[in-house]
Amino acid sequence: MQTQKQTLGQLGEKLAEKYLTKKGHQIIDRNYRQKWGEIDLIAKKEKKYFFVEVKTLAVDFDQEENSLLPEDHLTKSKIKKLCRIILGYVNHYKIENWQLDLIAIEIDKTKKKYRLRHLKQIA
Repeated sequence: MQTQKQTLGQLGEKLAEKYLTKKGHQIIDRNYRQKWGEIDLIAKKEKKYFFVEVKTLAVDFDQEENSLLPEDHLTKSKIKKLCRIILGYVNHYKIENWQLDLIAIEIDKTKKKYRLRHLKQIA
């Protein structure tokens, strides 16, 4: 059985995938795993690969200010792990043109609305 956090994370990944597809990206892989971690989405647009970390947070849009943003949960340590996974992937598939992006999503379940921010080339 999934936890609420896992369910929220999967919803965020689906929203991110839909967003990327609308922007013309082709999704190559989801939840690509290695021993030391996972990349949520791998996409391609033209000849460039996009490795995408998705951070999703449940919020209440009626509150003046939510204390944390989804991107606050992406630590330097996590970025280092992501880069390690990416380097293994790009070396294996001989990919030269790539970037690491973050898609931050805030979801208000009561209002059934969300906000999405696409932060490009975060490392």
